[in-house]
Amino acid sequence: MKQGIERSSERSLERWAEGPSITASIWRYKWMVLAAAAIVGFAGFLLSSMQSEEYEASARLFLTSPGTTVVFDRQAFVPLERYLPQQAQRATSPAVLEAAADSLDDGIDARTLASQVSVTTSLELVTMTITAMDGSAERAAEIANAVSAAYQVSVREAGLERVNRAVQELEQTAAEIAAQIEDLSAQADADGELPPGVVGQVGVLTQRIVEIDALGQQLLVDARVFGSGVDFVEEAQPPGAPVAPRPRLAAITAAFLAVVFASAVAYWLAGRRKPVVSRDDPAEVLGVPLLGILPTYDVPEFGTLSQRTSLQPSTAEAYRFVYSSLTSILRESDARSVMVTSASPGQGKTETALQIAATAQRRGQRVLLIDADLRMRGLSGFLRADRIPGLIDLAEARVGQEAELLILPYEIDDQRHLDILTAGRSSDHDGEHLSEGWFGQAFDALTGGYDLSVVDSPPLLAVADTATIAGFTDAIVLVVREGSDLDELQRVQHRLRFVRQRLVGYVYLSPSALEDTSFDYGLARSRAWGDVDGTRKHRDQNGGKADGGGGPKTDEAAEVYPRWFGAQNPSPPPPKRGPSKPR
Repeated sequence: MKQGIERSSERSLERWAEGPSITASIWRYKWMVLAAAAIVGFAGFLLSSMQSEEYEASARLFLTSPGTTVVFDRQAFVPLERYLPQQAQRATSPAVLEAAADSLDDGIDARTLASQVSVTTSLELVTMTITAMDGSAERAAEIANAVSAAYQVSVREAGLERVNRAVQELEQTAAEIAAQIEDLSAQADADGELPPGVVGQVGVLTQRIVEIDALGQQLLVDARVFGSGVDFVEEAQPPGAPVAPRPRLAAITAAFLAVVFASAVAYWLAGRRKPVVSRDDPAEVLGVPLLGILPTYDVPEFGTLSQRTSLQPSTAEAYRFVYSSLTSILRESDARSVMVTSASPGQGKTETALQIAATAQRRGQRVLLIDADLRMRGLSGFLRADRIPGLIDLAEARVGQEAELLILPYEIDDQRHLDILTAGRSSDHDGEHLSEGWFGQAFDALTGGYDLSVVDSPPLLAVADTATIAGFTDAIVLVVREGSDLDELQRVQHRLRFVRQRLVGYVYLSPSALEDTSFDYGLARSRAWGDVDGTRKHRDQNGGKADGGGGPKTDEAAEVYPRWFGAQNPSPPPPKRGPSKPR
């Protein structure tokens, strides 16, 4: 079990290592990051605007250095690094705050003051700053000044008390020395003369008493000089503007934090999500062959089916390649119907199904194209057939008699038509699921007379209808777009276990498909020769005029012609009505 966990961790690390950078991750999920910043920033602005105003006032005290007087024992001198934090603690002590509350005399207590007052110190300037917060500017200044005054009184009283104790001890010592002098004086003779040795002792003791008296006086003087331990006070003044709320600052801070968090989520998602970057990536997950590579291009929203199926020659050749691969696989199993689907929406399955069907029709097969994507109705919408009876209407129709009447031929070129069964009327059946009962009977009746039936189904992981359709088709083709998620393909593989029909291959869509292939092999030369023949024939029919009207020559073949023939024939071939340019 431990080895299994280690292998799983190694795979996770490899996946993260193969994932995009943080910059690429943010760019991939840029809309999520921007949305998070906008929403959280707006919420921060709104919440900050709803808060009540808070004013901040500060009183700054320039403290006396503790080593400048003899009030402090120089042998027990406290460094500034310790002295300043001690004074900050004193300023917020219960005794000082209670004295400040008493001086304010407005019912406030020490606990409330403790929540409104903060103290900071500066070692360089030997200062202590008392800051008070309140909803009123004047009140904030009053609180800061009251705490400052209470602190100074506390320091002054503590200093005087300490000096008084010291003076009392000195006086007691002086009294003891005086008693010793009296004892020595008792040794004098009748004439009041002291022995020589005793005289010296009395002199020393007397000098000691003088020094003690001088020291007591010095302590009293230093205590008065030191006073509150403050050299100068900058009293707090009412501020002109509140310090809170600050909606803009709150919005910027909230948006920044949201960007950081969303970026981390984006990086996690990017590392967790491994995109398809190569045509061979899906094969490793699905275990089926690649049928072909198709380019991505802009699909027209309006127009005729003939215009939509008129592709650039290289693009058309790519679809013929896919069709040939698919035909070879279907022929091996005698299959006559194929479901074209994808893992998720937006992969290009509808266009792929349409072009494969059109390609098969042009190759001489009798083809039926069915729009079974009842929710998106991409093909039916393009054909403007939302109000025409179609597939979903077969649920109420007599299949044997009316099914074939719903199939309509649509022109794909001057000589061919493609039979299409649209999704049906969308007014009453948009959310209806396909039923295995009527769909199976209808599908067999519809496809019996065709060489190939192509079904455009919903995405495999989106709805349950796809499983119903797959149960009656002979094969499944999956459309995979470059950049899609490999995890989706893994879920597709698991989903296909519940489908009775097999996945025969996949089609890979990539913007660079034509760059990596040779689908344009020989097309320039064949177009040039074909256009020359067509131009000569057209001229013969129009009295020597190449176009019958002399319009501008902007066809691709007109650009190819001079490269092949130079100035041998100055009249280029006439333009053709070509397909839309691929993206």
